[in-house]
Amino acid sequence: VDERIELLSVIRLLSGFSEKNHAAFETVYKKSALEFFKKHKNHPAVAFYKKMAESGFSYDAPPTLMLHLSWPDMKVKTPFTEYLTARARGVENLDKMAGLFADFAKQSDFASFFKQNAPFYSGLLDGALKTIGSNDFVAQIEKYYGTGQAGYNIVLAPILRRQGGYGPAVNSDDGRLDVYNIMGPVDASEDKYDFGGTEHFRSLVWHEFGHSFVNPLTEKNSAEVELYSKLFTPIAKKMAGQAYPNWQTCVNEHIIRAVCARLTAVHIGESEYIAEINNNRAKGFAYIEDLCNLLTVYEQQRSQYFEFKVFYPQIIAMFKKLSESGPGADYYKIKFTGTINAALMLDPASYVIVVPGGEKDVAAQKKIVKCAENVKKMFLKKAKIMKDSDALKLDASKYSFVAYGTSEGNSFIKKHMEAIPAKFGSNEIELKEKYSGKNLRFITCWPNPANAERAVVIYTALNAADVVNINNIFHGPTDYVAADGENILKSSNYKKSGGEWKLK
Repeated sequence: VDERIELLSVIRLLSGFSEKNHAAFETVYKKSALEFFKKHKNHPAVAFYKKMAESGFSYDAPPTLMLHLSWPDMKVKTPFTEYLTARARGVENLDKMAGLFADFAKQSDFASFFKQNAPFYSGLLDGALKTIGSNDFVAQIEKYYGTGQAGYNIVLAPILRRQGGYGPAVNSDDGRLDVYNIMGPVDASEDKYDFGGTEHFRSLVWHEFGHSFVNPLTEKNSAEVELYSKLFTPIAKKMAGQAYPNWQTCVNEHIIRAVCARLTAVHIGESEYIAEINNNRAKGFAYIEDLCNLLTVYEQQRSQYFEFKVFYPQIIAMFKKLSESGPGADYYKIKFTGTINAALMLDPASYVIVVPGGEKDVAAQKKIVKCAENVKKMFLKKAKIMKDSDALKLDASKYSFVAYGTSEGNSFIKKHMEAIPAKFGSNEIELKEKYSGKNLRFITCWPNPANAERAVVIYTALNAADVVNINNIFHGPTDYVAADGENILKSSNYKKSGGEWKLK
């Protein structure tokens, strides 16, 4: 836990600004921060931060600025990069923000707040170290890229954002980089924080630290990379929706995701590797499979390509070839192949949220509808909400569906669960094996049978009351999750072969 990032988090909280879907979880720590600093809500640092954030200085930019500053005086420790200066539209804005933040820290006695929460921070750190265990994720990426950086830092940021992270890097004295993975919790409530399991730490370390190896190469070759920027046009809309607004950023993400997929093949397994490719293609990363195929050449010829930067020209050559051949419309068509996350990242205007109209527990049904309305407000703003009976009358080929309720109370779910190989019994759910519990819940994605490019996501349970707040269960990276209450019993992907989905 870094003082500079916590100071930024506090000012961000007071400003009321948050990036899409990344408002901090409601917790005791968040409430204590708001209470401690409430007298300083009108400090100029808060207003200036909000102004800058709303004009584009958001996401990774503010935490990157903080890492260029010393603590506690907030002086410039490492010269600002061209990237950071451009994001702020001038070095004077960076200097002003640093000065205002320093004054806020002094006037609000931030040091006392940080000190009194030291036991809380220690608990977060202990949990992360236990989760990572003996795994050396850094060694895995250094071996793949053929080089190393000056230092690697995982920063837990409990109230900066939710889920995912940022991967900024700061120049070190020896010419290499100090790289960071600033990560938010995947879930939190009251005094409990969940920063994810071992797989989550691994994927973030691979991805966020990967930026320090890939981004400088793209920047160095930016003139040639830009020659093939027409490849951005067919995927621009999906990329912009994920905060990748230009071709150079898109290229970095493609390469890093392809490397992560190949690392998955090497260290985890072939089926997980295929799932990784499919998941990223569903998100709009159309060139990832070609990149992965190219990276196998890199892996097989390491005596020639001893370091990733030596191979980078081959990546540019691949984009050149694609640009000249002009991939047709079929190249960009994507059949839905999982996961839940991918199912929720299709065309924003295509979603219909299906709520139950026949639950016997009327009170629970009202709460389910309210939860669905909250999902629309926070995540699927362009979606329509319909009762099950109305949704069944639609031309299903035009939509992706997100359905809530039990099979008895939601006729849409009843119809679609017939094809899904998960069966509910009395206090049990049968997958490849049976799982029992008093509050069984099931979340799954499935191809839309009327249009293989679209998806269906079902949030269901044995009892209607257990569908309420079902989104609180950690889900997304896999095809399905079975849980008893909030205790996850099984989280996995389906086996896909010949267009058929089966349990592994």
